[in-house]
Amino acid sequence: MTSPRTTYSNSMVKLIAFPLLLCYFTLTVAVPAEERHIREILPYTLRRNTQRNIELESPGVINKCGSSSFISQTNNDAPLVVDCERIVQDIEAGGPGIWAVALKNRHQVVQYGTCGLRVHAPVQRGISNYLIGKSDLADVIKDSISRFQASDKVGARGSMPCQRDPKSDSTIDVEWEIYHT
Repeated sequence: MTSPRTTYSNSMVKLIAFPLLLCYFTLTVAVPAEERHIREILPYTLRRNTQRNIELESPGVINKCGSSSFISQTNNDAPLVVDCERIVQDIEAGGPGIWAVALKNRHQVVQYGTCGLRVHAPVQRGISNYLIGKSDLADVIKDSISRFQASDKVGARGSMPCQRDPKSDSTIDVEWEIYHT
């Protein structure tokens, strides 16, 4: 014979366990469906990064920014052109396709050897991130090399309007810099 307390405890376990199982089942079913929906909309796959950035991969050309300004920073301490060219080769060979970059701080987006490229945009209300395409990065590096290369070194900075995230009709001005790491 079971005691009323034991029966009550079993009932409580059933009452608590059912919503927990329902919640677990809902989450495990919903997440893949949502991810599948994202993959159908976007021609690239989502990858989670341990840093604050989210990377999306894709083959081909991806632009999320407009035309850039360019200012030379080439000097004896600038990065090696060969290292910057390697970044372009890696990007064009199928590296990450879109970066969703958090506002506020400077973020190093790519780096190889002595060459790094970092970006920064000011905080604006209603915007959490901005998007930069892999072709935007490759173009900025290639154009900087063709304009400012001297003694196998290159350094440059500039600004370009990039797509806001969440998406909006307007853009945000993003400052970029090719610098020695």
